[in-house]
Formats: sequence, C-alpha cells, structure tokens
Amino acid sequence: MKVLIVDDEKLARLNIVNQLDSSFTIIESPSYEDALRKLENQSFDICYIDLKLDDSKELLGLKLIPLSITRGFYTVVMTSIDDELVAEMAYDLGC
Repeated sequence: MKVLIVDDEKLARLNIVNQLDSSFTIIESPSYEDALRKLENQSFDICYIDLKLDDSKELLGLKLIPLSITRGFYTVVMTSIDDELVAEMAYDLGC
C-alpha cells in the first residue's frame, strides 16, 4: 500500500508515519507545490492531506482534494480548524 502524507509540519508527518504499518510505502510532502507534483505524477492508495499548508491564510489542502479524488486515491483530511463549514467543504469535494 502506498501512502502520501501532506503536511507542512514535520512532527505531524512523523506522527502519522509512526502510526502506519511498516509494510506501507510512505511518501511525505511538506508543501502544496510538492504535493501537487506528487499527486500528478504518482499513484497512491491513501492520501492524508492537511488543509492548512505553507503558512497561507488560504486552505491550500482543499485545492488538492479534487485532484486526489479524480485520480482515484482514497483521501483523508487532517486539520486543526474547528469549523463545520470547512469539514463540509472537504466532504463536498469528495473526502
């Protein structure tokens, strides 16, 4: 199983890596641009996507969801934002 973890915080990525089975192939992405390239050029079984990336006020992770879904990757959203509207937006995009 190949997993993409998109989060600009290294500790957050490491935490997820430590929770996953060691038999998984894990690819980490620290930024929106890097994640975009990986989503366009590689295949994944699961993508964990943080919504707040690159210190942007814009929720760049939301922009990654449609590409991930279109490519057929199971997509899981991660965020520290406690806002039902944000969760609904991610759900509407396919998460």
